[in-house]
Amino acid sequence: MKSHPSDDIIDLLTRFLQNGAGNEEKEQAMEWINKSESNKEYFENLKQIYHSSEEIEDFDKIDLDQQWQVFKHNNVKAKKSGSSYSYLFKIAAAVVVVLGIGYLLKNNLYSDVHLIAGADNIQEYKLPDNSVIWLNRNSELIYSKNSFNEQNREVTLIGEAFFDVAKDSLKPFVIKANDTKVRVLGTSFNLKTSKDSGVTELVLVTGKVEFSNKVDQVILQPGEIVSTNANHKITKQNNKDLNFMSWKSGILKFENTPLFKVFKDLEIFYDKEITIDNQGIVDCTLTTTFDNQSLESVIEELKLLFDFTITTQNSNKILVTGGSCDQ
Repeated sequence: MKSHPSDDIIDLLTRFLQNGAGNEEKEQAMEWINKSESNKEYFENLKQIYHSSEEIEDFDKIDLDQQWQVFKHNNVKAKKSGSSYSYLFKIAAAVVVVLGIGYLLKNNLYSDVHLIAGADNIQEYKLPDNSVIWLNRNSELIYSKNSFNEQNREVTLIGEAFFDVAKDSLKPFVIKANDTKVRVLGTSFNLKTSKDSGVTELVLVTGKVEFSNKVDQVILQPGEIVSTNANHKITKQNNKDLNFMSWKSGILKFENTPLFKVFKDLEIFYDKEITIDNQGIVDCTLTTTFDNQSLESVIEELKLLFDFTITTQNSNKILVTGGSCDQ
């Protein structure tokens, strides 16, 4: 087990990064950094966090404890283990919350790696086994640095991600999500969890996966979707949702889709609340593709097709009034 730097070392390294260390302290810092590979790795992680914090205006005025609580609520049930560990994580948490960017966090014993997507960005990461994941906003993937790809390929997902798993017949790739477990050898799929509702949903794109919970398990084929809820009931069927990967691709597809479903997909994709006042248009159908377009551009096209009126009630709420299916 690797020892964690003392508070004095953390303070020394911080002064070194801030160019506030004297010549003797600089020598002490360099001596400590070059003493071992783990020290070098720790310093690089600290440096990355420190430089990211410089991008935040008036960073010294930020309440780190408050940002830490926001970060824990939105991302991870984090555990604190000593004041230095908390301080390092709090700075990184503030970077994630305030900048909304993705981040990679390692705990003080270098045992866990946290891959994080902030509120405003989708993040792509390559894992040590050459698997690639795309994390949706406000999502997180956790794995053990010490054992992943050495003893096993186990990860924990909070939120939503698309996985392109590298093949390894000797070490299956296992994902823990809520109370479910997904076991694969090499495949691609979308996995989504909700900690509030307890719902976990997987759509298989290629390959084959085993999806299980405490009471049941199923095998999925490409094109199938499986879901489970807090009651542990597993449901498997053919996937009819064309937009389950829109958060990753930026593309929204509709084929004779009723407008109520169109607006529901727009709500999810653009993170808005859309209310249809005229129930006479909810069953109007739409066949089209929106390719990485802004919400404003999409709304303008729909207005031309269905002649409705849009009222923006605030930054997140949109009211749709009037309109007709026959234009």
